[in-house]
Amino acid sequence: MKRMFICFIALILCLSLAGVSALAEEEGCGLGEAVSAHWDEQAAAPQVSVRTESGDVAVSGVQDVMGASNSGSASDLVTRMYRQILGRDPDAAGLKAWVDALKAGQLTAADLVLGFVDSPEYTKSGRSSTQIVTDLYKAMLGREPDEAGLKAWQKYLDVGMTPRVLCAGFVASPEFSALAKQYGILTGDVEINAARDVSYELTYFVYRLYKNCLGRTPDAAGLEDWCDELLYDATGVDAAYGFIFSSECYNQHKGNGEYVAMLYDTILGRKVDEAGYEAWKFVLDYSSTREKVLNGFLFSPEFQAQCAVAGIYLGDKLYEPDNEISWRNNVTLLQLVNTARAERGLPLLKLREDLWSDVAMVRTSEIITRFEHIRPDGRSCFTAWTDAGINYDYAGENIAYGYASALSVFNAWMNSEGHRANILDPDFNDFATGYERYKNTTYWAQAFMTVKNLKK
Repeated sequence: MKRMFICFIALILCLSLAGVSALAEEEGCGLGEAVSAHWDEQAAAPQVSVRTESGDVAVSGVQDVMGASNSGSASDLVTRMYRQILGRDPDAAGLKAWVDALKAGQLTAADLVLGFVDSPEYTKSGRSSTQIVTDLYKAMLGREPDEAGLKAWQKYLDVGMTPRVLCAGFVASPEFSALAKQYGILTGDVEINAARDVSYELTYFVYRLYKNCLGRTPDAAGLEDWCDELLYDATGVDAAYGFIFSSECYNQHKGNGEYVAMLYDTILGRKVDEAGYEAWKFVLDYSSTREKVLNGFLFSPEFQAQCAVAGIYLGDKLYEPDNEISWRNNVTLLQLVNTARAERGLPLLKLREDLWSDVAMVRTSEIITRFEHIRPDGRSCFTAWTDAGINYDYAGENIAYGYASALSVFNAWMNSEGHRANILDPDFNDFATGYERYKNTTYWAQAFMTVKNLKK
C-alpha cells in the first residue's frame, strides 16, 4: 500500500512539473622479405544500521545531533521539502497529496524525503555532490552542514553512491527523529536497494578500477552491475582482470611502464616506489607476460587486505601464457637478438605483449596461407599494426617457415642481409616474434617497432 501511495505522489509531482519546469622497403629473400616502414584519502563517518530488503546493512551516517527546533503542521514540513530540495514553492495538488498521505499515516517522514530526492525533477537537476549534501542537511536537519559532515558524506556521492545513502543515515539520526516527532509524523526508515549503496568500501573498490584503468568516472549502470557481481559472484581477481583486460583499457595500448604504474594505482591504491617499479618493468621488458605481473600484484598482502575490507573474496590466480611455446620462443629470440645487438653496441630491444599477441601472432597465422609481406586480403603487412590500434613511427617485419627452433631461424635471418638489417636497426625499440606449427611445418613472424614520446 505504501508503494502505491509513493507512486501516486510521484505521478502528481510529475504532473505538477509540466508547467514549472608505409614507408615500406621490400627486399627479395628466400626466407621471406625483411621490410620496415616509417610511420584520496577517505574520511570516516559514524556507522548506523539501516534496514534493507534483505536484512540489516551497516551504512555510514551523521549523528552529531543538534535537536530540531522547528514546529508546525505536516503542510509546513512538505513545503520545506519543496523549497529546500526542489528549490520552489509547492503546487496545490502536490502539497495536498503529500499532506493527506502523511496525516493518514500512509507515508512516513522518510517516504516524504525519498519522494523528493528520487523525483525526476531532482535527479535531473545536475546538482553537485556538495549541493546534494547541503540540500539534505537543510531539508532533513534544518541547518547548514558542518565541514566534517560535508566532507564525510560528499565522498559517498563522489564514488557513485546515491543520495539514498545520505537519506538513510539522516533518517536514522536522533535529530531527524525529533524533527518528525515535532511535526507529528512517523519517522520511518529507508531501504537500501542498490548494490552500490551497500558499502562504501565496495563501491570505492569498483570506482578506482574505473578511474585508473579506464580513465573515467563510472556510469551508474556499470557501477551497479559490478557492485552487484562482487556482492554475490565475482571475485577481486575477476574485477581487476575484467577492467585491465577490457577492450576499453586494453585498446589504450599502454607501454610497459604505463602498465606497471596503472597496477600500482589500481591494485595497490598508491603511487609507485622506484625500486618496485623498475623491478616489475624489467620483467615485462625482457621475460614475462602482463598476466603474470598482474598476478604478482593481485596476490600481494596489500590487495588481499583491500579485498578483506571491502568484503570481497580474492579468487584464484589468472592464467599466464608464459609457458606456451609461442611465448617461450618469443623470449628466446629476444635474448638472441639482444645478444647480437649488445655485441655491436646497439640498444637492447624490449618485449611488448600486445605487439606479440595482436601483430606477430596474427601475422604468423596469415603467412601460412600467403607467405609474403602482403596480407591475405591484399593489404600491406603493416596494416596489422594499425588494425590492432598500435600507432607506430617506424616498423619492420621478418618472416620465415620450416625452421625447427628459435636458434635456427635466428641464424637464418642473420645470414640474410635484409633480415639482419631489421634485427640490428638502431632505431627500433620494441620486439615480438610469433610462432605457429601447422601441418608439420613451423611458421615465424618477427615484428619490430618504434613509438616516439611513449611512456615506456
